[in-house]
Amino acid sequence: MAGNKMFEFAFKVAGKVDASFRNSFNGANTILDKTKKQMQDLNNTQKQLEASLKAGTVSQETYNRAMEKTNSQIKKLNDSQSRLNAAQNMKSEAAAGRQKKCRCYYDRGYNGGSSHIRG
Repeated sequence: MAGNKMFEFAFKVAGKVDASFRNSFNGANTILDKTKKQMQDLNNTQKQLEASLKAGTVSQETYNRAMEKTNSQIKKLNDSQSRLNAAQNMKSEAAAGRQKKCRCYYDRGYNGGSSHIRG
């Protein structure tokens, strides 16, 4: 009987942890999508600046300041994206390790508390 309670507890804990991971990384995916959109917008701004410089509608000084600002923003977004990607990779590795190490097999239901852990 104690084996059943332990098994039930393990499933409850695993389910809550999985849900927490899933929610966290769904949020991270949303942030990555927004970051990608911001990067596209900044790249388009830089293209417009280059076109304006060639057309003579902005001075070299204005162009340089604007490019410095957009390059700084792009760097910040790249750094943020790198951190989020690293966190997602860690989550994937943890999930893969958890699946490998936590496979419990019961012989057709409860078999006297006997379980086999492979890993």
